[in-house]
Amino acid sequence: MRIKPHKYGIKIWCLCNAATAYRYNAQVYLSKEGRSSETGQSKRVVLDLVQPLFQSGNITCDNFF
Repeated sequence: MRIKPHKYGIKIWCLCNAATAYRYNAQVYLSKEGRSSETGQSKRVVLDLVQPLFQSGNITCDNFF
């Protein structure tokens, strides 16, 4: 987009508590490797982020995943 000040940016996946806005875990998106896109990326990201909280109970995601 022409109105953006920079051409590139950093994407960070975050796991946050909705009530307190406390960030539990984060993962930097390192882009795709080579020319092929990753299949099942959303599942891998969610499972990686919730790993510390996996046994704690109920975890809810928005419709992006």
